[in-house]
Amino acid sequence: MTRVAGQNSTFYGKIEDLVVSQEYITPAGKIKTSECPARATGPIIDRILIGSEGAYGILMTITLRVFKYMPENTKRFSFVFKNREDGKTALRETMQSQFGQPSVLRLSDPEETSVAMNMYGVEGTVINKIMKIRGFRSGERCLLLGTADGDKEFTKLIANEACLFILDFFLFLDSQRLVKNLACDYFVLYQKLSEN
Repeated sequence: MTRVAGQNSTFYGKIEDLVVSQEYITPAGKIKTSECPARATGPIIDRILIGSEGAYGILMTITLRVFKYMPENTKRFSFVFKNREDGKTALRETMQSQFGQPSVLRLSDPEETSVAMNMYGVEGTVINKIMKIRGFRSGERCLLLGTADGDKEFTKLIANEACLFILDFFLFLDSQRLVKNLACDYFVLYQKLSEN
């Protein structure tokens, strides 16, 4: 098994957070780890074996934590920042906030953002022209994608709080005169779209 962390690891955890127990066959015999969720003493054998990629033995059995699949509860949101520094600051502030964490909060670099804008059909549209006028230039702007997963009320809370938090941050960053009502209108539109 390799040590992996996917895009949703913020909410679900990395592989070492998901492993409950393992059983290996080794040259010295069997190694079976306890299903006890945590220990206060000694080395955590699961952590040693995870990521060993067969160096200690052959993984025969593994028990993993699983989550109920509830795609109907998934909430998605996105923002575009004028530059990577602004995006990184918003990302850090959001992750350090106290309202909970989205399952995905991913900041694309300017190159990946340009690819995404092309892929989503934004390039060459009125939206793109407005973004350029407002200072969101191609090759500099960065796309922030977010997702909240889990229970319906939890995902709604996380998505709404993340959007309000980032909008407040966005308004703080914008050195131009930005009418707060416009942002509130955007957020109301976001809420209506996310409820559908």
